[in-house]
Amino acid sequence: WVMQRCDQMAESVVQEAKLDDAGRVRRLYRKAYGREATDKEVAKSLALVQEVERVMQPREAKAERRRLAAWSSLCQVIVSANEFIYIQ
Repeated sequence: WVMQRCDQMAESVVQEAKLDDAGRVRRLYRKAYGREATDKEVAKSLALVQEVERVMQPREAKAERRRLAAWSSLCQVIVSANEFIYIQ
Protein backbone atom coordinates (compact mmCIF):
# COMPACT_ATOMS: atom_id res chain seq x y z
CA TRP A 1 0.00 0.00 0.00
CA VAL A 2 2.77 2.44 0.93
CA MET A 3 4.64 1.70 -2.29
CA GLN A 4 1.47 2.30 -4.30
CA ARG A 5 1.00 5.65 -2.57
CA CYS A 6 4.63 6.53 -3.32
CA ASP A 7 4.08 5.59 -6.96
CA GLN A 8 1.06 7.91 -7.02
CA MET A 9 2.99 10.73 -5.35
CA ALA A 10 5.80 10.32 -7.86
CA GLU A 11 3.43 10.28 -10.81
CA SER A 12 1.64 13.41 -9.65
CA VAL A 13 4.83 15.39 -9.10
CA VAL A 14 6.47 14.24 -12.36
CA GLN A 15 3.39 15.28 -14.32
CA GLU A 16 3.60 18.86 -13.07
CA ALA A 17 5.05 20.31 -16.24
CA LYS A 18 5.56 23.80 -14.80
CA LEU A 19 8.04 22.48 -12.20
CA ASP A 20 11.67 21.64 -12.75
CA ASP A 21 13.19 18.74 -10.81
CA ALA A 22 14.28 20.96 -7.92
CA GLY A 23 10.74 22.31 -7.74
CA ARG A 24 9.42 18.76 -7.65
CA VAL A 25 11.63 17.96 -4.68
CA ARG A 26 10.47 21.10 -2.91
CA ARG A 27 6.84 20.18 -3.61
CA LEU A 28 7.36 16.71 -2.10
CA TYR A 29 8.94 18.17 1.03
CA ARG A 30 6.07 20.62 1.48
CA LYS A 31 3.52 17.81 1.09
CA ALA A 32 5.31 15.35 3.36
CA TYR A 33 6.86 17.55 6.02
CA GLY A 34 5.00 20.84 5.76
CA ARG A 35 8.22 22.77 5.26
CA GLU A 36 10.63 23.85 2.57
CA ALA A 37 13.51 21.56 1.61
CA THR A 38 16.97 22.94 2.25
CA ASP A 39 19.36 23.35 -0.66
CA LYS A 40 21.34 20.39 0.66
CA GLU A 41 18.19 18.23 0.78
CA VAL A 42 17.29 19.22 -2.77
CA ALA A 43 20.79 18.34 -4.00
CA LYS A 44 20.80 14.97 -2.24
CA SER A 45 17.32 14.15 -3.50
CA LEU A 46 18.22 14.99 -7.08
CA ALA A 47 21.40 12.91 -6.79
CA LEU A 48 19.30 9.94 -5.63
CA VAL A 49 16.85 10.32 -8.51
CA GLN A 50 19.69 10.52 -11.04
CA GLU A 51 21.48 7.53 -9.55
CA VAL A 52 18.37 5.34 -9.55
CA GLU A 53 17.69 6.26 -13.16
CA ARG A 54 21.30 5.46 -14.10
CA VAL A 55 21.30 2.09 -12.31
CA MET A 56 17.99 1.10 -13.88
CA GLN A 57 19.03 1.93 -17.43
CA PRO A 58 20.34 -1.55 -18.35
CA ARG A 59 17.17 -3.20 -17.03
CA GLU A 60 14.51 -0.75 -18.19
CA ALA A 61 14.58 0.57 -21.74
CA LYS A 62 11.78 3.10 -21.32
CA ALA A 63 13.03 6.39 -19.90
CA GLU A 64 9.57 7.32 -18.58
CA ARG A 65 9.40 4.16 -16.46
CA ARG A 66 12.92 4.74 -15.12
CA ARG A 67 12.00 8.29 -14.22
CA LEU A 68 8.83 7.30 -12.38
CA ALA A 69 10.64 4.52 -10.52
CA ALA A 70 13.38 6.94 -9.48
CA TRP A 71 10.89 9.50 -8.17
CA SER A 72 8.94 6.77 -6.42
CA SER A 73 12.17 5.71 -4.70
CA LEU A 74 12.64 9.26 -3.47
CA CYS A 75 9.05 9.31 -2.19
CA GLN A 76 9.73 6.07 -0.30
CA VAL A 77 12.77 7.64 1.34
CA ILE A 78 10.77 10.72 2.30
CA VAL A 79 7.87 8.81 3.88
CA SER A 80 10.16 6.41 5.74
CA ALA A 81 12.12 9.21 7.40
CA ASN A 82 11.63 9.90 11.11
CA GLU A 83 10.46 13.41 10.28
CA PHE A 84 7.48 11.96 8.42
CA ILE A 85 6.68 9.28 10.99
CA TYR A 86 6.95 11.25 14.24
CA ILE A 87 5.24 14.51 15.14
CA GLN A 88 7.49 17.02 16.87
